[in-house]
Amino acid sequence: MLSLSLGNSNRGYIYIIMAYKQTNTLRPTEDQFKELFDSQANTFWKYNAHSAIPANETYESVEDMRDKMCTMILQETRFFQMFWEDDYLIGFRQISDAIISKDMPNPAKYKSFPISKILGSDWTEKDKTGRMGFSVGRASNSHAQREWMTMDFCSPLHDNKDGESFHEAMINNNFEQIYGMIHGSVQKKLCFSDIFDKGLFEQDIYLSCSLNKTTGRETGFDLNNEDSLMFRLIGGHHLGWPSFHALYHNDNNVNMNKVPRPYMDTLDSPDKPPVAPIPPGTD
Repeated sequence: MLSLSLGNSNRGYIYIIMAYKQTNTLRPTEDQFKELFDSQANTFWKYNAHSAIPANETYESVEDMRDKMCTMILQETRFFQMFWEDDYLIGFRQISDAIISKDMPNPAKYKSFPISKILGSDWTEKDKTGRMGFSVGRASNSHAQREWMTMDFCSPLHDNKDGESFHEAMINNNFEQIYGMIHGSVQKKLCFSDIFDKGLFEQDIYLSCSLNKTTGRETGFDLNNEDSLMFRLIGGHHLGWPSFHALYHNDNNVNMNKVPRPYMDTLDSPDKPPVAPIPPGTD
């Protein structure tokens, strides 16, 4: 929560209280999606921040891109991590299945992901791993986007004490862990910089290998490589990933102390259903 002094009056200072929060049970409306997209249209259309394929090779115009992405993302997303300043939506991140459809042209390519070396070659068949995909944000009324993204309230480990935690959304959607992919040197440098070792990217683990987005082959870790996809494991070992692995980058800024499980309505609410009694043993 943030207090802003706007000046003084005969009775003293006037304060406006800005309350920041995240939600994980709400979904953006079409209007909210399009409004946020339009605020960053150049990021997606001109600089291809969303896809490794140039936007103008897939869509006829920026409006065509926005409308088609809106329909697709609202349909395929399991849950949204949404960020608010009071009732003003300032951003969200999309979490979907690792494989959207079993009918994809080549779902077998996912088995070659470096993640298979951590979770096993059958990781896509277990449906226990989520994928963080489209994300968008804008300045709040009191902070630039890069500033609020480093605040505690937007961390996937943050506990709102209201049943709206990222961890609970994972459990409710049957996810044991979630990963994300980043492409483009600008995006990769931002995510891997010291400024983002807290807030939105707190405790994320980065892999030491990348994936060539054209050939699908593993390549080295290179923040300047425009043709590679960088992998990050959301929340690290706090949200289901192993504490250590040979594929982890040496410069991960990880807190090894386990973060307590957040408040969950299903487990902690005084109105939760009573726990079934343990049946008596038999002689």
